[in-house]
Amino acid sequence: MQRMGFIVHQSTAGGSVEQSNTKVRVAIGKDGSATIYGWSFPWTKRRKLGMEVERILLASGAKAFCKPHSTNLIYQVAELPNSAWLEKLKPTNTDVIYAHNIGNNLAKKDYPCGSFRAGVESIHFWTGPAIDLETKAPIYFIALDADVGRLGFRPPDSFLNSLDSSLTGKGAKRVEAQCKLDR
Repeated sequence: MQRMGFIVHQSTAGGSVEQSNTKVRVAIGKDGSATIYGWSFPWTKRRKLGMEVERILLASGAKAFCKPHSTNLIYQVAELPNSAWLEKLKPTNTDVIYAHNIGNNLAKKDYPCGSFRAGVESIHFWTGPAIDLETKAPIYFIALDADVGRLGFRPPDSFLNSLDSSLTGKGAKRVEAQCKLDR
């Protein structure tokens, strides 16, 4: 999280993550599930920070205690998902629209976010650093604003399925985000 420019305060059961005088608490359960406190109010700085922290934790293998708020469709990738990588990833007839300002922190500008757009359909994405589930080495993630449950239920040529195929074709590994009790 420090690679994203956050200030991290660790404790025995989790800790807190801070950015621009905004803080959320994180508790890690004995089963590896993560709970984020202090971010439930919509449209606040704490909510935005909580979503960013949740995506990093999920991408690094933490299990959500309940349904994730930010996304449950996250992929680990070995290569930094910069703009050149994203342009090569996009399916045919798809545009990549980048968010203009994702923060004042210089470290965060290394990790683009925005949306993939095909006609009137659009899927938001976020990128960032993570920890590889198997080797514990630094790695990257790309998270899509879509439910993993939508994969395979629509026609195979759907926009989401095309993005999924592009990601897995580039070696991306889908991360299991939710605890089984939530299904």
